[in-house]
Amino acid sequence: MELACIIDSLDSGTLLTRSSARTLLLPSTRLLHWLKRLFEWWYQRQYR
Repeated sequence: MELACIIDSLDSGTLLTRSSARTLLLPSTRLLHWLKRLFEWWYQRQYR
């Protein structure tokens, strides 16, 4: 996998993954927004 990200737009999020074989773009949902917020909290807690 070359790329995996959640694009956040304040009230929803979209999952985008890309590899040399395919690209996957999931529709926007509130769940992806909250998953990104959870990941950011978990990742950044070591730097605070």
